[in-house]
Amino acid sequence: MKSINKIYFLLASVILMMGACIDPVDVTPTSSEGGLLEIETPGVYYVVGEDKPYTVEFKVFQGAVKTTQVKVFKSFHTIDTAGNALVSDEVLFKTIDITETVTHFVSFDVTFAELRDGLQIDGADLPATDAEFQIGDYWDLRFVSVTSDGEEHENYAGAIVSVSTRFAGSYLASETVYLHPTAGAFYGEWDDIVKSVLSVDAITYKLQYIAYSYGGWDVEENTLYFQVNGDLSVTVLKEYNGNKECFLQHPNLRMNKQYIEVYM
Repeated sequence: MKSINKIYFLLASVILMMGACIDPVDVTPTSSEGGLLEIETPGVYYVVGEDKPYTVEFKVFQGAVKTTQVKVFKSFHTIDTAGNALVSDEVLFKTIDITETVTHFVSFDVTFAELRDGLQIDGADLPATDAEFQIGDYWDLRFVSVTSDGEEHENYAGAIVSVSTRFAGSYLASETVYLHPTAGAFYGEWDDIVKSVLSVDAITYKLQYIAYSYGGWDVEENTLYFQVNGDLSVTVLKEYNGNKECFLQHPNLRMNKQYIEVYM
């Protein structure tokens, strides 16, 4: 996980008070008969041009009925030039024997060669080099547990390996401050919150779920688009692809200056 030491959002002339809204994540067993897994790395970001393995980790919960094996299946998802979704066939990717009888963690590595091997779309193999993939393409990993009673259980959640760029990933905000022109500064309101940064194109990123409530006007899923330039400076976009940022659409919001300062 990447760490953001400081994130500052400065709204120099803002009449809108922003707040934070975090949805809890519940872990609910899929079966009382064993086979429950918890995926520790639900989102893995494959960076184009980085020839290295990426780690997928999951937790095996062992009870009276033991998990003895985990099967991982893979499929590939993309879109064509017309925007139509295309999905490959699904094939068995890995079979992992589980020998420990207590709850524990298991991990395995994936490489680009392994991910593309054996998958086809419309009868054609996936491209041989990662440069031919699009940002946003992804492999879907599905987990199936085999238990000591011979049953198979599909896990309620899997993992996604998405084609991305170097700054995409999960970020932990370790120090945050919100500066209001009249109410002053608010420190630590969003410390220790994990946020996902997604790649949009080669230099543009999307920060999801900036949420606030003001005067009865609630927005649960605002987005923030920004670009990381060649000199590692960050440009925050007031609009992207012809659409204004969600939090800029409030009629009472006036903004002269806004920036993000990110240390990576």
